Amino acid sequence: MGGAPCASTRNVPPLHDDWVQPVSVIIRVDASAAIGAGHLMRCIALAQALKRRDATPLFVTRTADAGLLQRLRSEGFGVVPLAHAAASDDSALTIAAARLHDAEWIVVDGYDFDPAYLAAIRTEGRRILYIDDLGGGPYECDVVLNQNLHALETRYAENTRTRLLLGPTYALLRKEFGGGLQIDANRASNRHPHILITMGGADPEGCTPKVIEAIAGMRLEGSETRVIAGPAFQDDGSIERAASQSTTRIEVLRSVDNMVEHMLWADRCVTAGGSTCWECCRLALPMAVGSIALNQVRVAASIESHRLGVNLGWLTRESANSIRDRLGPWFSNVSGLRRAAKAASELVDGRGADRVAEVLLAPGGRDGGG
Repeated sequence: MGGAPCASTRNVPPLHDDWVQPVSVIIRVDASAAIGAGHLMRCIALAQALKRRDATPLFVTRTADAGLLQRLRSEGFGVVPLAHAAASDDSALTIAAARLHDAEWIVVDGYDFDPAYLAAIRTEGRRILYIDDLGGGPYECDVVLNQNLHALETRYAENTRTRLLLGPTYALLRKEFGGGLQIDANRASNRHPHILITMGGADPEGCTPKVIEAIAGMRLEGSETRVIAGPAFQDDGSIERAASQSTTRIEVLRSVDNMVEHMLWADRCVTAGGSTCWECCRLALPMAVGSIALNQVRVAASIESHRLGVNLGWLTRESANSIRDRLGPWFSNVSGLRRAAKAASELVDGRGADRVAEVLLAPGGRDGGG
């Protein structure tokens, strides 16, 4: 996207930005029904941590969803909207924002930002934190952050001047997942199970109704299920229709702002392999993880290989019956669920965003922090 090798900002549309406060960090990230909201939500977590340290983040984004944009503004973050700008102008507009606000760092999160895009920003003299999920590289940046379990085994092709922040120690969780939570790692039970279904901020492949059908087909006596559709969900009512056909209680909720409350209520979670996995770890919530996008395949596999949950495979390819067959043994193994929940909670402490913010704000930039 916008990978022009030249950092010139001539002949690009003006920045429609009324943010007048000094800016410490530019955050370039998008969200939509097609790509979901996970990138944006984890960048909100980082922005919250920066704000706690009296730094000022500014979001530069093509996100068009009014609810998501309002979420950013309600947090007190400035927003430069790029929804109507040409893709070829993207890097130049991001650089223009950094120049206008004299921001030292630019955080880039998204799979469309190619090496040429990063190089264009780098030639401007700005420092770059690139948030990665895929591994490999090389990436033209000062810091690479990969919060996933599999990052610990990934061989990055980076030069010695690139700092690597790898693993769930750096998981970017929003402030509500911080300290002071009452967490019970032993809450899983076969009596009156509480099941949470969430595919993250969006479900572009429409897998949620299939998962609902799988859960309903298990006919778990006394169970309660909550289905949470994220802010970027677009569907034709199929979620509600699937829920209405169940003989057990299934409640559908949309765009909730109290996710922690629902996750602490639950004792089992069926989710996609995005940032929700690290939220489950933090709250000791046993998880069954499926993939609805390529970047989630290794996440789901690593969750299972580390015995933190079960891998449901590609949800787009699995039938409701095959998902149900995979879930059955996992649901019934209460001792296994409790062991996995305890191990997961010891892996993620909710301070990952603070650690990353400290790296960005440390004197000397790439050489500071920890």
